[in-house]
Amino acid sequence: MHISIPYSPAHIERIRRITGRMWQAKEKVWFIPYTTSAIQEFMNQFNPNDVQIAPELWVESEDLQQWKASKESSAWSKEPLQQALTLRGYSRKTIKAYCKQIERFLSICQIESTAVTTSVVQTYCLNLLERGISHSSVNQTISAIRFYCKHVLHHPTEIQYIRPKKQTKLPQVLSEKEVAQLLTSVTNLKHKTILFLTYSSGLRVGEVVRLRCSDLDIERQTLIVRQGKARRIEERSSPI
Repeated sequence: MHISIPYSPAHIERIRRITGRMWQAKEKVWFIPYTTSAIQEFMNQFNPNDVQIAPELWVESEDLQQWKASKESSAWSKEPLQQALTLRGYSRKTIKAYCKQIERFLSICQIESTAVTTSVVQTYCLNLLERGISHSSVNQTISAIRFYCKHVLHHPTEIQYIRPKKQTKLPQVLSEKEVAQLLTSVTNLKHKTILFLTYSSGLRVGEVVRLRCSDLDIERQTLIVRQGKARRIEERSSPI
């Protein structure tokens, strides 16, 4: 791991305390072993507020992320983003996800809001993909950054976003015997009702827990799903 610092006797004295450190005169940088112990020694010697970490290294090292997050005060406020999302009718779940994505993006890239560029976004997303983050999560990251730049920063230039292709995965489908065993193994009447409704109507967990008796139509054997995905109100058939 290479470290570039301005000349200072105090800095030189600190970095020389790190085991295995080496000065490369040609590149004019210090090298320290990329090990947990060496990184810990580095963090003990320097103030996180004085250190800028390359995005690719930040994404790799959870120790450095926690070090910066625990001691560095962030000037970013999520309130403007929350307000912009709420005004446009986004769900609470999406608001929470977008705020988390932007907070992580700004802290990892360590840039000012006005410095968001196509190159920064693409480098950040590439690092996420190389870490094994799913394509759907990276696409959500891009959507959050795009919304933030457009509606909060009012970015004067259009950033070019390259989205990864949607991954296609074969679903794990239970056999009829496995489904029957699952449904009959539950003895609690309330839990059994939830499982039967979920399986027969294709409901999501969030939709099931919001059901009320008034949403059930016994005669027509249907139920009303309120505030489902994208805040839709749907009517589903179910063998009630």
